[in-house]
Amino acid sequence: MTIGYQLKDIAVEIDDLILDANNYRLRNGHEHEEVSDSKMETDNMQKEVQRLLAKQKLGDLKESIKQNGFLEVDRIVVRQSSASQKLIVIEGNRRTAAFKSLILDDKEHRLQLGENLKKKSKDINVVLISGSPEQIASYSSTLMGIRHVSGLIWPLKSRH
Repeated sequence: MTIGYQLKDIAVEIDDLILDANNYRLRNGHEHEEVSDSKMETDNMQKEVQRLLAKQKLGDLKESIKQNGFLEVDRIVVRQSSASQKLIVIEGNRRTAAFKSLILDDKEHRLQLGENLKKKSKDINVVLISGSPEQIASYSSTLMGIRHVSGLIWPLKSRH
């Protein structure tokens, strides 16, 4: 049986990751007009997505990254942009936004990150999905359901 898409582990720099302006978290239950990849990559759109994601309680996530490092237990999933060589984040937008924010805070001298975090920002392990747009959309929907909707997938044992 062929699944139609391919997954590949790659290492990227934080600056190569584009926050997804079509992320379901940004819709807030409202109708959403799809944003093209080329528009998504603009500085203005990325700043707007970063601002909207900041409302998703990124402070705790930023603090966790500062304290514990950027952990890759739960990999960021990306797809190739149709407009450039950049990679659009399918899963992991909040973590990516938090890490980007920390890197920017360091560059603008609002805080000082340790060398390990700075080095990690140049070598993040992600999963690249490739395939047709329909295959990628199907995979993305399935991934969102598994990670964000279904919750626990194993039965809990009773304490009786």
